Amino acid sequence: MTATAEETTTRQAIASLNVITATTADLQSQIKQAHWNLVGAGFQAIHEALDTHADAFRLLTDEFAERVRALGGIPAGTVRQSARASILPDLEVRELPWEEAVEELAQRYEQYSQHLQECAKRIGESDLATQDLCIEAIRAADQYAWMLRANLGPLAEGSRGRGSRRR
Repeated sequence: MTATAEETTTRQAIASLNVITATTADLQSQIKQAHWNLVGAGFQAIHEALDTHADAFRLLTDEFAERVRALGGIPAGTVRQSARASILPDLEVRELPWEEAVEELAQRYEQYSQHLQECAKRIGESDLATQDLCIEAIRAADQYAWMLRANLGPLAEGSRGRGSRRR
């Protein structure tokens, strides 16, 4: 029995969403890893900001997993499943000077945002609810990357990041 175009599109969306779910869960855990191991003069402000970021990405993980279920799929989101499926590099286990933590996480937020943009474009108008969820996560990742980079000063803020480019 051959699948209809709609069934194929739904299966592809579920597969993409499972990678996004895993990557979002991985990102949230990496934020907490940095939060726990942060050191230096910028500790307090970054430490508190990372709690806010981790909470937001935890909620997004839940939204993506629930979207998988709404489409009839099974989310794969345990820590081990997420680590295997995530598109992100791992965060080294060690003390992190706050400037380095900011740079490492901002890069991951930007990589995550780029992956979401590619998924949103691929999904297109075939699944507006999934596309909208991706766009919501893109906005959060871009905003948090900008907020982190702003801690490094005007040169760092303008030298990198999607938010600094003209659109």
